[in-house]
Amino acid sequence: MRSLLLVFFLIQFVNLNFSQDHSVLIHWKEDQPLQWEDFQGKPDRFNIYFKDKEAASEVEIKAESFWRKGLPDFKIQTIFYKKESWTRDKKDMVLLQHEQLHFDIAELYSRKMKKVIYNLRSEEVDDMNVYLEKIRELISQRNAEDEQYDKETQFGTLRERQMEWNDQIEEKLNLLKGFEE
Repeated sequence: MRSLLLVFFLIQFVNLNFSQDHSVLIHWKEDQPLQWEDFQGKPDRFNIYFKDKEAASEVEIKAESFWRKGLPDFKIQTIFYKKESWTRDKKDMVLLQHEQLHFDIAELYSRKMKKVIYNLRSEEVDDMNVYLEKIRELISQRNAEDEQYDKETQFGTLRERQMEWNDQIEEKLNLLKGFEE
C-alpha cells in the first residue's frame, strides 16, 4: 500500500485571489484531520506510476508575495485538493494516517517558510530574490523529506516506522507553534 504525494509549489504574485472554493480544498488545520471522504478524485489508470498505488494526495504550499512596509512579505498556505486526491481503499486507516502525515509535512515546511520570512523581515532584508531563494531551498528540503518518509515507512506499511514519523513531525510542528497562521 502506498500513496503518491503530488507536490506542487506555486509562487503567486500580487492580485492573487485567495477566495478558493472550499468544497474542493482543505486548508491545513490541527483540529481537522483528513477523512477518506476528502479523497474525491480518481486514479489515472494510464499512469504506470499509479498502477500499484492505493492512494495519492495532492498537496500544495501556496505563497503569495506582496510588499508591506517597504519589505517583501508572503501569505503562505498549505492546501489539500480533494478532487485531485484519491484512494482505492477507504477502510485502511493506516494508509489514511500515512496520507495525513504528507499533509502535515507540507504544513511543517509552510511554518519553516513563515519563520524564515519573519526573520528576513526582522533583519529588514529588502531583496525579494533572497526570500525566493530561501523558499526554494525549503521546498527542495520538503520534497526530500517526503521521499525519505515514503522510503523509511515503505509507504506506510511499516507500522512502527510510521508511528515514529508521526511523533517526529508532531514534535517539529510543535516547535514552530506561532507560525501556523
